[in-house]
Amino acid sequence: MYGELKKAQELFKNENGEYENVSYEYFMPNILNKGFIIHDPEIYVLSEKVIKAIAELNADSRNLKNIDIFIRMLINQEAVKSSSIEGTRTTFSDILLPEDSSADFSQKQDRAEVINYVNATFQLKENLQKLPISERFISNLHSILLDSVRGADKNPGEIRKVQNWIGGHTIKSAKFIPPHWNELPLLLKDLCEFWSNDELKLPILVKIALFHYQFETIHPFKDGNGRIGRLLILAQLLDSGLLEKPWFNVSYIFERNKDNYTEALKNANSSGDLELWIKFFLDSLNSAAQNTYKIYHEFNKLQNECSEKIINLGAKAANAQNLLHVLYDHPYMSLNYISKKLDITRQTAKNLADDLVKLGIVKPCILKVKAEKLTRNQQGIKFEKYIKLFE
Repeated sequence: MYGELKKAQELFKNENGEYENVSYEYFMPNILNKGFIIHDPEIYVLSEKVIKAIAELNADSRNLKNIDIFIRMLINQEAVKSSSIEGTRTTFSDILLPEDSSADFSQKQDRAEVINYVNATFQLKENLQKLPISERFISNLHSILLDSVRGADKNPGEIRKVQNWIGGHTIKSAKFIPPHWNELPLLLKDLCEFWSNDELKLPILVKIALFHYQFETIHPFKDGNGRIGRLLILAQLLDSGLLEKPWFNVSYIFERNKDNYTEALKNANSSGDLELWIKFFLDSLNSAAQNTYKIYHEFNKLQNECSEKIINLGAKAANAQNLLHVLYDHPYMSLNYISKKLDITRQTAKNLADDLVKLGIVKPCILKVKAEKLTRNQQGIKFEKYIKLFE
C-alpha cells in the first residue's frame, strides 16, 4: 500500500437523511517530495517514446494551415471526453451546434460544463505566465470550471473542509475515502513543491504521472476533481515546455479505457505499485499523441481535398472558399447564418450551400433554432466529414 489507512469519526447523514456518528478509515498517501526511485527500466524507454511523439506534434504544428481552428476542435473534443468521464451527456456534435439551438435544461447544463472546460483550457498558457503550478493556480482553474454550472454550490476554487468519498450513497458504502480535510494543507503543499523540485532528478513525464496519481488520491475539492486532474496534465505538459500548444487529448484515451484507468489508480493505492500506474499513464500519453497525429494528417488532407473541389466552381469559388473557412469554425450553419456571416442574400447563401452539397463537401440538415421564445426548423448544412474527424 502506498500510504496508510487512518481513522476518523464524524457526523454524517444516513440514507434516511438523519445524522449519525460514523467511524471510518480514510487513505493517507505517502509524501511525494521525499523522492521516488525507478526500478523498472521500461519506464525510461516509454518516457522517451512519448517525448519523441510529442516532439513530432510540435514540429508538425508549425506547418499546419488553420492550426488555431484545429487546436480549438481538439480542445472541444478533450472537454467533451473529460466531462463524459464524470457523467455529462453532451456529445461532440452538441458543442458545435449554434448557441441558439433548442435544448432542454439538462442539456444546456451539460453543455455549459463542457464550455467551462474549454475556457479553462484556453486560459492555461496565459495563467501559467502569471502563476506557477501551485495551490492558487489549481484553485483558479477550479473556479473557471465550476462557474455557474452544477457544482457551483460546492465552493468553486476552495479546498474542501468536509470529508468526501468516491462511490456509494453514504460514507459507509464508499469504495474509496480520500484523506481527511485536515490533511490537505500538508498534502497540497507537498504536491506543488514536488512539481517544482528539480533536485529529484525524475523524468518530467514520470513527475506528471505521480502528480496526477497523488492529486486524484487527495481529491481536494468537493466536486470537479477528475476534470481538474486531467486539465492539469495539459498544464504541466505546457509548463514543462514539452508541448508548445494545448493540443493533446489524453481524456479521449482515459474515457476509452475508463475501467482500466480507474483500476490502475485503485491498484496503485492498494498494492503500492506506482510503477505499474506510471507505465499505464505513459502508454496513455503515447496513445494520445498518436491519436492527435492521426487526426492532424486527416485534417490536413481534408482541407486540401475541399480546396481542390472548390476551384472547379469558377467565378463562385471565392465565395465558396469564404464559406468553407467559416465552416471550420462553425460546422453546423443555417442558411440565415451563412447569409449574415458572408453578407450575402439568403438566395445566394442557398446557392452556395447547394454547390458545396453537390461537391460532397457538406450535407444538408435541419437545425432547431430558438427565436423569440419559439423553436423553428431552419434549413442548414453540416460539415460532416470534418466533424467525424474529431468525433
